[in-house]
Amino acid sequence: MTIRLTTLLALLAFTAPALASSHPQPLGVGDVRTYHNSSAFGALQAVRTEVEQTSGPWYRFDSFIGLSSQWVAYRGAALFVWDAGAGRAVRLFDFAAQPGTSWPVDFSRQFGAGATMTLAANDETVRTGAGTFDDCWRFTFQTPPGVADAGWGSIWFAPGVGVVKWTQNSFAGPVVYALQTASVGGITYPQPIVTGGLSVSLETDRYEYVFPALAPVANIYATATLTLTNAPGGQDLNE
Repeated sequence: MTIRLTTLLALLAFTAPALASSHPQPLGVGDVRTYHNSSAFGALQAVRTEVEQTSGPWYRFDSFIGLSSQWVAYRGAALFVWDAGAGRAVRLFDFAAQPGTSWPVDFSRQFGAGATMTLAANDETVRTGAGTFDDCWRFTFQTPPGVADAGWGSIWFAPGVGVVKWTQNSFAGPVVYALQTASVGGITYPQPIVTGGLSVSLETDRYEYVFPALAPVANIYATATLTLTNAPGGQDLNE
């Protein structure tokens, strides 16, 4: 049995929550991701990342694919990072590119000029401790000539989740970072498996809500649908 309740909600600018995004790398303050690092020597470490603050279109990660205190922003379908050493934005990932397309990456935090990024695929399946993710983008990073034991190898993004896996070059071989747990836009990973009983879901009519600039208080109306499902095999609600 499924019950749906649809209502109209008034959102206030100063209290509006961040809503889930279908972006390849969602950007929301408070989003947390934890990765397990499998080193070439077999050691296992947990690496936690969090989006800590925002300034205009920029969001600061305390750690982003191995870069500490890194600002990240979208422009169209491309993801940029802020190169503080050079005082400019650098295009790192282009999700609208055709597979096989490469572009130069002049980023001082990754050896400066001479590196390239390539969109290798946009339809891969990645399995991690956080779940199985389909239709992932895989980018490969080529370090400048003469640099073989540092820098990224490959980076995978899952729609609506962000980076689910990446590899880091080392003198002993690639080090793999795989997503284990996450809280992105209020959604937790790994997601619970429902085998019966009552399940609850909440859907909104838009992924994002944009408030007028320079307005101290603004109202935006959103349609929210709450779905309650008593799946077969679940306990009778009257018991």
